[in-house]
Amino acid sequence: MRNRFSKKLISVFTSMIMTVVLLAGICLAATNIKIDGLYDDWSGVPKQQITYMSNNTYTNHYGQLYTDGEYLYIHFYISELYPAATPFGQFYLTINGVKQELHIFNSNQGYYSCQAPTKAGEYHNLSVGVRGSETGWQPKTLTSDIVFNVYEKPGAGNRGPEFECKIPLDKLAKAYGIHAEDISVITIMNTTLGNEGISIAGSSSGPVIGLIIAVAMVATGAVIAKKRASKNAIETQEKE
Repeated sequence: MRNRFSKKLISVFTSMIMTVVLLAGICLAATNIKIDGLYDDWSGVPKQQITYMSNNTYTNHYGQLYTDGEYLYIHFYISELYPAATPFGQFYLTINGVKQELHIFNSNQGYYSCQAPTKAGEYHNLSVGVRGSETGWQPKTLTSDIVFNVYEKPGAGNRGPEFECKIPLDKLAKAYGIHAEDISVITIMNTTLGNEGISIAGSSSGPVIGLIIAVAMVATGAVIAKKRASKNAIETQEKE
């Protein structure tokens, strides 16, 4: 009886450890994100699909968001079937229910008239800013840490354009008239790409906190289970 219980306890404990290790791997993958135009470091962050329906094609875009408590990381991939330039002027950023325009621009073309590059290349000469009721409808630049990649002309089998950037949470919060720790929900959408927005909850390093909690739960559960097993074994011996 005791051996059977011990084996079951070991099996449960092993499963919990594997879960924690998996969570740790996701955390490490996400916290190593670099804005370098390579995108392989986004593999540990869940993708959120964005769809668009036209008269002759159905395309899928996707976006990813991650925050480490200091920065908000953003990645958008535009479908290879999307026929037009990436709509830089149609992004919206909503924080705690407050919606403002999110602009990608460069100094040569200006804040409002910037057109996304369509020629293949890697572009670093861009910035990200917001404009809306909380900024007095004046543009407020948040970051220049952004990379935009164009690979080939749109078409089936080709790779669509994509970009990644990171925005300091303190600057982002200030542009919305709140403190960074008060951020509860962040949503980004592009009305031209599709009606779905991509969202993330909170501004804290949730995965890291979750990992710590998970480790604590595993350790506590193991200790309690061991004590119960020992107690049951003693009671069984006494009855015998």
